[in-house]
Amino acid sequence: MIIRLSSFPLLMCSSIDRPRTPAPTSGRSPTGHGVYRRRLPGRGAWASFVARYRTLTGRAKARRRPHSPDSASRPDLASRTRGARPLGPITPEGEPMSLLEHVSRPLTGALAGITMIGMVGAAQAQDVVEPPAGNNANAVDAEAEAPPPFLDLTSWDGSVEFGLTGSSGNNERISLRAALGLVRTTEEIESALRIVYRYAKEDGNETDNRLLTTIRNDWLMPDTPWRAWARAELDIDEFQQWDARWSIAGGPGYEAIDTDRTFLLLRAGLGLTQTVGGGSENKITPEGVLGFDFTQKLSERQNIFANFDFFPALDEIGPYRFVAIAGWEILVDPDLNMTLKVGIEDRYDSRPGDGFKRNDFDYYVTLVWSF
Repeated sequence: MIIRLSSFPLLMCSSIDRPRTPAPTSGRSPTGHGVYRRRLPGRGAWASFVARYRTLTGRAKARRRPHSPDSASRPDLASRTRGARPLGPITPEGEPMSLLEHVSRPLTGALAGITMIGMVGAAQAQDVVEPPAGNNANAVDAEAEAPPPFLDLTSWDGSVEFGLTGSSGNNERISLRAALGLVRTTEEIESALRIVYRYAKEDGNETDNRLLTTIRNDWLMPDTPWRAWARAELDIDEFQQWDARWSIAGGPGYEAIDTDRTFLLLRAGLGLTQTVGGGSENKITPEGVLGFDFTQKLSERQNIFANFDFFPALDEIGPYRFVAIAGWEILVDPDLNMTLKVGIEDRYDSRPGDGFKRNDFDYYVTLVWSF
């Protein structure tokens, strides 16, 4: 069977715009295999072509329907070809199909399919499975364990230290020591700030006036005894060859002992130092650092501590300095967090300068209030 495609648009428009001639009552059935191959008797040429087109259209769709790949793979298209009115410009019942109906039917089927898909997707979106309670609990725990901001004062532990001694009579003497300490500890970082001020006066003459500021930060490594540390220090002393000395240092640290009662941290590193003012050379000196921090808990109310730092000069062999601190702390009032502190401090410099001693000792007894 041969269909001329060039005649198809004209025939389709004619079937829509012109009333259809009733189907012939004689001859072979339009749905049979022997499609009209001769002009029907008593019909004009135009009516014969229209009848042939209608017959061929219905027959062609009947043959293509079972073999259409789209019909087998797309149920929505297959369903549109079932029933008494298959797609096409002419209906089997002989009713002319309007152009609007001819165009809108495929769109209506497609929109129906899209609507169904949207309804199914919306139903699936509403059917949300709540995560297990454990996940929520872990998220809350992770948020709770997050360290507070560095500048949040509530995350810092502090202490104020004060000691005063004096005498009057044949000799007028007064000695003052005050200190402020701040410590912030998290699982990853330990930060500390300490400011110590000393002042002494005897028979109207000032004998000691010193301000020491130390900042230190330790970066902890979870599940290992190792850490990294860095420290900056500024020492202002009116009774030294220099007016001020600054130093910076840093390096690795190793927790040799870490128990409920004993703690020992070994440190090493490199640093720089410089003395300014007075008779100093204002020279920046590279130096090494070897030291340790030690704490021993004697009882629920007592503990002892010791800190040591050795600074050998690296630009030449010979010069060095060290700082040694030791003390004993006794908790005297748990309700007030009041502690009695007894300590000794020795600052040694192998080259103190002309007229100055190498050792600079400081003994003190102070009360410490922790907050």
